[in-house]
Amino acid sequence: MVQLSFVPDPFHGALEECEAAPPVEMWIPLDEFEQGDITAAQIVTLDQESSTILSMPDKPCDLKLAMTHTTAVDFSQVGVHRFLNDCQLDFSAEKKIRIPNFLEMEINESQIHTANNSAKTLETAESTNIRNKKRKVRYVY
Repeated sequence: MVQLSFVPDPFHGALEECEAAPPVEMWIPLDEFEQGDITAAQIVTLDQESSTILSMPDKPCDLKLAMTHTTAVDFSQVGVHRFLNDCQLDFSAEKKIRIPNFLEMEINESQIHTANNSAKTLETAESTNIRNKKRKVRYVY
């Protein structure tokens, strides 16, 4: 499995919008020829992450426990298709790996508010029904 992690592009758009948009991950399984299977790819926003370190004094290492809340992204977006079609994920050493410089996609306004971790903003977002509104965000990896 190939995991690509994206963050909003700080050089494209307003800085406040960049800070408010959630990070994105794309998971692409590899087939039997070690090539990325873009037809089975998944893309999610990372809405909330939390982790803790569990100390284990009698062991040679400690444990890190992590939990991530994700939301699936609509795969039919033009920007997602363009990104995947321009990718060349061949790990068999026969071809050069190629990943586009950026990913443009639309994010629900409610997810952008979630990234700010504001419960009051979420309540307001639900009451004004901004869930259906979208904002275009440019991501870099």
